[in-house]
Amino acid sequence: GDRARVLEKDILTLDLAELFPETPVNIIGNLPYHISKDLIDWFIAQRARIGAAVVMLQRDFVDKLLAGAGSKKYNAQSVVFQTFFRARRCFNVPAGAFQPKPKIVSTVLAIRPNESPYPAAAGFSARISGQSGQSGRPAGCVPWGACQEWEARRYPATIRGFPESAPLSQFA
Repeated sequence: GDRARVLEKDILTLDLAELFPETPVNIIGNLPYHISKDLIDWFIAQRARIGAAVVMLQRDFVDKLLAGAGSKKYNAQSVVFQTFFRARRCFNVPAGAFQPKPKIVSTVLAIRPNESPYPAAAGFSARISGQSGQSGRPAGCVPWGACQEWEARRYPATIRGFPESAPLSQFA
């Protein structure tokens, strides 16, 4: 019917505002795990057109997205994702559910956009997330005083130096 459309396309190339200008859309997919980080960046960029999403991703990646402050898995992408989305882990899918059997466990994740309290944060957060190094800190931003955007927000030095230890509320 008119309510569902199946698109066989590279999700990273879709412009939801162009395809669905009238109303936010719901997204369902089992997406390639190797594009998970890029997919989350795409979700952030397209969030105004997303009503809800249910996606299957690698469990380890979901653990990072949902990690809390102070956790070893909490990083810049955790902060960005949790700023713009509410998400809940629906269930894990064991490796044995697939043929051939992969070496990883999958997680089904339900996602809804938040009303962002930071209207100008989209570009800032995408740059932070996109430039993250292995530690989750933006590349080229050590010391954090070199990051004008962080400085402009006047975060305490402990947060500027180690954002993975700060709760999401500290980024307001």
